[in-house]
Amino acid sequence: MKKLLLLLFSLMLTLNSFAEEVFYCSSELATGLIMENGEWNTTEYETNRFTIKFNDNYSTLSGLESWPLYCEQTPNNVNEDIVVCSPPVGADRFIFEKELKRFVYLRGASSGYVTNEEFSTWIEAGTCQSF
Repeated sequence: MKKLLLLLFSLMLTLNSFAEEVFYCSSELATGLIMENGEWNTTEYETNRFTIKFNDNYSTLSGLESWPLYCEQTPNNVNEDIVVCSPPVGADRFIFEKELKRFVYLRGASSGYVTNEEFSTWIEAGTCQSF
């Protein structure tokens, strides 16, 4: 009986690993807006490297924030390979093209410049590799 349970557990782990897509990503461009001495300016930001994980149907993305982002295909199914991911609250967006493995990540869009607060708004763009 123990062997059967061990076999079933191992099989579940194996099947689960195929159900997720894991990518190692690097931003190549990072730019945005920053308030300096009461004035808004454009600036360059440091590029980032991070690992992300989509669930099997690309409806959930984890690894960018401490909570999952929820994803959907582009409106009107313009391109089935593009998914747009956003948090439950806020205007951040992570846009990913599945075949080319390219992304754009818009951060801090609901604050910063829009609300004239000293909080940066920036965009990163780059590529990912299958893990």
